[in-house]
Amino acid sequence: MTISLRSAIPALLCAAGVAGAQGTPPATAAAAAACDPGASQAVAKATLFLQQAATSVQAKQDASKPLKLAITALTAPSKDSKEIADSVGRAYYLGQAYILMLEQPGVAMSGPRASYGIATQPTANIDLLSAADSAFTLVEKMQPACKSEIVQWREQKPWLESLNAAIAAVNAEHYDSAEVYAKRALVIDRRAPYAYTVLASVASSKKDYPTAVAMMRKAIDAAASDTIYNDARQNAMYDLGNALFTQYDGATGADKASLGKQAIDAWEGYVAVGTQDARVARAQAGAAQIALALKDTAQYSRIYGPVLANPAKYGDQAVLNAGVIATQADHTADAVTLFAAVVNRNPYQRDALKNLAASYIGAKQPEKVAPVVDKLVTLDPNNASNWLLYAYGYSGLLKNTKDAKLTKAYTDSLVKYNTKSEKMTPNVEVREFAVNGDDKSVSLSGTVENRGTTPKSYTMQVDFLDKAGAVVGSQSVNVGPVAPKASAPFKAAIQGAGVVAYRYKPIV
Repeated sequence: MTISLRSAIPALLCAAGVAGAQGTPPATAAAAAACDPGASQAVAKATLFLQQAATSVQAKQDASKPLKLAITALTAPSKDSKEIADSVGRAYYLGQAYILMLEQPGVAMSGPRASYGIATQPTANIDLLSAADSAFTLVEKMQPACKSEIVQWREQKPWLESLNAAIAAVNAEHYDSAEVYAKRALVIDRRAPYAYTVLASVASSKKDYPTAVAMMRKAIDAAASDTIYNDARQNAMYDLGNALFTQYDGATGADKASLGKQAIDAWEGYVAVGTQDARVARAQAGAAQIALALKDTAQYSRIYGPVLANPAKYGDQAVLNAGVIATQADHTADAVTLFAAVVNRNPYQRDALKNLAASYIGAKQPEKVAPVVDKLVTLDPNNASNWLLYAYGYSGLLKNTKDAKLTKAYTDSLVKYNTKSEKMTPNVEVREFAVNGDDKSVSLSGTVENRGTTPKSYTMQVDFLDKAGAVVGSQSVNVGPVAPKASAPFKAAIQGAGVVAYRYKPIV
């Protein structure tokens, strides 16, 4: 089976959006001991109005009036040197008041300063979100101990609504709106990765891959700030590799080599931390494809290295793919280790068994081939190349012996299995085995080749297996009539949880 590499950038965000507090001021009691923004007369007066506003919010009433009074108290000019010196305290509560004001019904994001209670330059316009950001930035700079609390204020309802609107817009492919909302979210909070991923998706939709790459890198950097962003970070790392691959695919000359190496680096980074088996496998395949095209075989061991170091961390497909890459690099011993790791935990994995047998042949360990192929042909009995592996194994044994009796036995077996492979009809080629964990759907597809001289119809009895080899579900598939020397497709599918392998009964 092959792993296809998608050049297009996949959807970066789910429709559900980002969950968080909406309209609820963050708790500040625990932070108060460390965060000391000041306590001037203006601040004391403003906090009283903010308490009144909080009471109104709890009662589900409009809190605009006490919030305006708080803003007026914090922005009124003063000749008192202590009041003037207390810029941090004023900014601390002013930013909060602006955020809470934006949460009130019918309050516009921007408007005349007087409409929000600002005591100076009443007719000039102000953008409350930008003003809140400026206030919070001052506090973070002057009082670093307040930063964790300020982060909570930044990620209140105005940010959350802008971000979720951006996510909804990008999922609906309304890219212009998505860009507006994402940039709006970044006005107040540049720490979370989500808005950057929206902008990356917008850029990708326009085939502006340099911008998409820049936004993905910003998302990765932002996501590194907190483990709660691990999923977002992994998604951005994977999509960064895809975007760079797309650029590489369309580039020429020195640019192509440079972009290819960047894509390899991006995917290597993802492979080291990725938890989605199919994506890890695709990342490996993409990196190996570029390395092969650039004739950079030194990259191969780096691509599969993290998987070789800890196969247990990765899913079957990722470990299997790492083995394929090791084989391409002629690192046969590594390939044996990787394929064996898959077989040890999933002894019904057809591709791992086949590749392990072939790797034993390459490693000049023919004595290990037959036991592996014995298991393989119980799963995939009508594949001619499976039976040919027996012949290769006996050929290796034949080269290693001078015993006359063994020479005859090995020769007879070599001829037997070579003949069986040549005369195998029908010949089955499996193209895809797909397991969808979301809806528990499983399918097996491929072709049935009629190597005979007359048209014939076939019945395939396919069993889908769990990790213990138990049958989760079965389907009987009719194929044909198939013309002589021709092939016809087949597909078997069921709904069932826990499927990790398949087998079919011998077809005659």
